[in-house]
Amino acid sequence: MEGTGGSGPQGTALPPPGCAAPHDDGGQAGASGVGRGAAPHRGVVRSGDGLPEGGKEALSRLCRDLHTSRESGNPPAGLGPLGLERCAGGPRPRGGGPPPPHPGTHPGARHGDGPQETGRSPPRELEMNAPEPPALTPRLTNPAELIALQSELAQMGVDGWLLYDFRDQNPLAHHLLGLGKTTRRAFAYFPAQGDPILLRHAIEASAWRHWPWEARVYRGWDDLTAGLETLLHGVGVVAMESSPGGDVPTVDRVPAGALEGVQKTGTRVVSSGDLVTRYHSSWGPEGRASHLRASKVVRETVHAAFHHAALAAGEGRPVGEAALMDWIRGRLRERGLREQVDCSVATGRNASDPHYHPEGPGALLAEETLVLIDLWGAEPGGIPADQTWMAWLGESPDDRTLQVYDAVRGARDGALDFLRERARSGKEVRGFEVDRVARDLLAREGLDRWFAHRLGHSIDRELHGSGPNLDDLETRDVRKILVDTGFSVEPGVYIPGEIGVRSEVNVYWGPDGPEVTPDRIQEELLRIPLRG
Repeated sequence: MEGTGGSGPQGTALPPPGCAAPHDDGGQAGASGVGRGAAPHRGVVRSGDGLPEGGKEALSRLCRDLHTSRESGNPPAGLGPLGLERCAGGPRPRGGGPPPPHPGTHPGARHGDGPQETGRSPPRELEMNAPEPPALTPRLTNPAELIALQSELAQMGVDGWLLYDFRDQNPLAHHLLGLGKTTRRAFAYFPAQGDPILLRHAIEASAWRHWPWEARVYRGWDDLTAGLETLLHGVGVVAMESSPGGDVPTVDRVPAGALEGVQKTGTRVVSSGDLVTRYHSSWGPEGRASHLRASKVVRETVHAAFHHAALAAGEGRPVGEAALMDWIRGRLRERGLREQVDCSVATGRNASDPHYHPEGPGALLAEETLVLIDLWGAEPGGIPADQTWMAWLGESPDDRTLQVYDAVRGARDGALDFLRERARSGKEVRGFEVDRVARDLLAREGLDRWFAHRLGHSIDRELHGSGPNLDDLETRDVRKILVDTGFSVEPGVYIPGEIGVRSEVNVYWGPDGPEVTPDRIQEELLRIPLRG
């Protein structure tokens, strides 16, 4: 809000009296000149303008009703979907995280998959009885975490961690700071010594009300420039969400212009990659427990799906790829995985496309066919499980299929053995090193040229997380694998027009090293005899 005069939470200045309309998205801070004598930005409503007595209270009640209606799925009569988006006073999501994705988005969708089918919606009673996600206190705004963070900053040899965000351009900062909707630029500085300091816009007091330390306020662009220079006076090196050359895109979140503004103060910027891993991508006990439950559901569901397909084929009514995908999504949701739920089913040569998605009903799963099923999902607020399994519908897989499967399984197991050995020796391990082990093993079989993607992706509260990837192909991920983080291990061989094989498991890196999930991973190629 633009405030009502006086002093706000931890603020040193406030704008003139007024009330920013919730749908004012701002743009560049200070560009409109509001608060410096210029005409208000179009769409800004001054307090009392056009509102009858008690109108502000009525508007607040309306906003609360709209937020409640979003949770229940029953919007109030006569109100369109934009009504909710234009309310700024409603409660933020639990844990202070970003707002829910726009309807139609797929948090679990794989990059490059194209449009994803949603499958059937779960029964209303399942949704209403779903467990509440755990309420998470943002780690960086918890004073109890400050000493540990400052110790880590000192070990890194940096003066502090500078987090920047503008309208969720940096979702890592948004999550770490527990922000709801924001529309103006902000810098939150966590020094290696002393208390953190926030530099925010004058109208964003509500968005930052949970900030427990000093907050400095700016209105115009000149205030922001001067405020940043003051904030970083005498600071030599800061960590930010950047990656030299864009080598690690999941960390490269701060725009070039914002980095330039920091560097103009004389402060050098290094990547905060390892800090992101520790403070954003760690699982915690509840996260690990939710992942273990999800991994069991995923494993049991994929086995049920293979047998479902075999029974249908044996009865002379083979199921199509798209129909089996719908069946899998429905089963995952019925078993309690209701977030980031999706899958891919590819039969025969279709599996040679690593991110295959069927057109229309897709191919039929018939007798004596190789089938790849990749499926994933999470409990509400939990850590996703992501697995890929291979099966032969019938009893007689050909020699080429067995050869390629054995090579892929060997690359997977070689990578897992490497991780176990590093844990036993107490040596650190970096993402690119694990990828290289699996790639070299496939090279011995003459198959490495057909391994067209990284070995594994980070898993945190997003399916494709922001921690270290196992990658020495698409990028060279030099970040360290840290305790209490997780990732997939999924080598694959994809020979266009011939065959595609992938074997995927997940790994939680605990205090004693790698914990592989599911508890029983695939060893041999599954052979599912047809019944009918």
